[in-house]
Amino acid sequence: MEIHDIFFERVKNWCKINKRSIETLMGDASNGKWTQDTYYGWRSGSGLPKGENILLLARAMGVSCDWLITGKEFAPEVSSSAMEVARKYDALSAGNRLRLEDFLAGLYAADDAAKAKTRLA
Repeated sequence: MEIHDIFFERVKNWCKINKRSIETLMGDASNGKWTQDTYYGWRSGSGLPKGENILLLARAMGVSCDWLITGKEFAPEVSSSAMEVARKYDALSAGNRLRLEDFLAGLYAADDAAKAKTRLA
């Protein structure tokens, strides 16, 4: 198998394992600009997508570009509880997402202030 085939097989297998469609992955990676047709257009070529596009795919998948291209680095495992939290976040309305994000930002700010106070003491 050539690196081109291995790359696309890795993407396909990642989608299968993570129960996500190629269409969803492509949309997530490109803020809705790419479609499944984009993927199959790349797949029908002989080379890999442009480096910037590989980076966007890797970020959307939560893996490194090295792993995506070569498979020599292990993909990070996502616990089922982390996936459940992500699904629940995705199900929130826009208003509830903003409230949650503001709440979490407040927690991080308080934690940072406490750490800074401890360093000064």
